[in-house]
Amino acid sequence: MIREISPDEMLQLLSANPAGVIVIGYRYFSHILIYLFSRQVPAVMISDGDAPKAGEWCLLDGTRGELECSGRPLRLPEEEDVIPESFEQSKVGALTGGIVKTIDSEEIVLEASISDSDGALVARECGAASIGLVRSEFLGLPRNTPPERDDYVSLAESIWEAAGTLEISWRLLDIGGEKVLPWMRATTALTDTLGIRGCRAYKLEGVRSIIRAQLQAIASMKNHDRCTFLIPYVSSLEEFLRIRLDLQKDIGSYQPTFGAMLETPSACYMAGEISSHTDLIAIGTNDLVQSFFGASRSCSEVAEYIDPYSPAIVRFLSVVASLQKERSYRICGQFPILPYVIEYFIGLGFRRFSLEPIVLPQIAQRCSRINAQNMRKICDEIKGLDKSIDVLQCLRTAMKSEK
Repeated sequence: MIREISPDEMLQLLSANPAGVIVIGYRYFSHILIYLFSRQVPAVMISDGDAPKAGEWCLLDGTRGELECSGRPLRLPEEEDVIPESFEQSKVGALTGGIVKTIDSEEIVLEASISDSDGALVARECGAASIGLVRSEFLGLPRNTPPERDDYVSLAESIWEAAGTLEISWRLLDIGGEKVLPWMRATTALTDTLGIRGCRAYKLEGVRSIIRAQLQAIASMKNHDRCTFLIPYVSSLEEFLRIRLDLQKDIGSYQPTFGAMLETPSACYMAGEISSHTDLIAIGTNDLVQSFFGASRSCSEVAEYIDPYSPAIVRFLSVVASLQKERSYRICGQFPILPYVIEYFIGLGFRRFSLEPIVLPQIAQRCSRINAQNMRKICDEIKGLDKSIDVLQCLRTAMKSEK
């Protein structure tokens, strides 16, 4: 059971492989929830007033998001009572090449975001189109010394083997905010939510040495041509070009493809210009909504401000979608998994999503129930609304009519 949690405590918790976790306070977009989810650890978020007391027995249902507490041992329900029918159905059948078609035959590409080789294996078994995101900062952790080239060779080989023939997008070291690793000196600039993040940290020699180790490790592998490197938290075209040039110098003759991960509103507005210099644009929605709403993703006290049904975020995303040319932007993060959100993303024109492997079958089902043309009209309608509750009701009514 956790309330506030430091980066060190988060790493220790993940390495302990808990059977389940109770999170006090709503922090859906926090890194701890994301990594628990990626490792399929049941977790529920509850208010402080609902926290269990010492000595109570608890039945944690991660599928339903429910917690039952009692002063005495609880009788476990039969398995069929624990797993709701909707979840059971979502596990039936795999994707074919990561493609699912909407009712009106629009193709949606579903990729997988992973944290380790187990995630890569699940992605392949689910039929993901590719490994859309490898969170390299947590590979092989926790550890108190910086990982070296040989460490990354071993870690990368295990992911490559588990992924089979899937293409892989390797996000280079992404630190800052909650993600300050044990071997780093936790300065105020690094721990600040809007401080030194992602590629902003590459000017630090300790971080740069890790980036070199990652690049050189993958360059030494036989199938390195399956890999695209994602540069995280890119702020501008100038920054992307400068960092890409520096990284190319670090790895000599091996010249891989570099993509840009955009995670702030200002960067997303420049997506059209940046995309003309790279083959891949990824939109990191977890950090994006934090910046957009001005509310920390790890702070439960301001969680209500991150509103997936705000007319403002729909209007903003509509502008970003319009910047897509011949290539679709890859949408990453937890945001599309929320009820009715991937539906309006599709209505706005996005067609490529990298999500946790465990949700891909369920997301595929949701996509297959959408009429993209109809949803486009719904999005035009909700962009003109004034209140979040009206947006949510409009989406809910639209999806009921599709059934």
